[in-house]
Amino acid sequence: MLPNYNSPTNYSYPWNLYNLQPQQSPQQQPQPQQPQTNNMSVVFIQGGEFTASNYMLAPNQSVVMIDNDSRKVFIKTTDASGMALSFRKFNEEIEPERKVQVSNDYVTRDEFEKAISELKNAKTTVSTTKSAKQQQ
Repeated sequence: MLPNYNSPTNYSYPWNLYNLQPQQSPQQQPQPQQPQTNNMSVVFIQGGEFTASNYMLAPNQSVVMIDNDSRKVFIKTTDASGMALSFRKFNEEIEPERKVQVSNDYVTRDEFEKAISELKNAKTTVSTTKSAKQQQ
């Protein structure tokens, strides 16, 4: 006896061969769509602010656009419907390198040990004077 694949009681193929997506059986409830996370990407553009403002984005997406021609950076963000939520412009400013100044002001190990012993002596002197005042 040959199986009847058109019968709802028999097993049918789980894959639709035309779009290769699993078919939902009538018993399965459709799952709610998960909210998309805010995606951030970096894009290098040419054409300045006009190109940056007309750059198309998907919903809930942010992009940092760096203009190759000028030293400008643009950040564009869209909301859940794909409309532009914010468009910000920045001038890229490169800070000059600072040279690290090497200082010759250092303490030798002997000087350090001497300073520590002086602090310890001062601490014991203070504590003995406090205890002497309390006994009076």
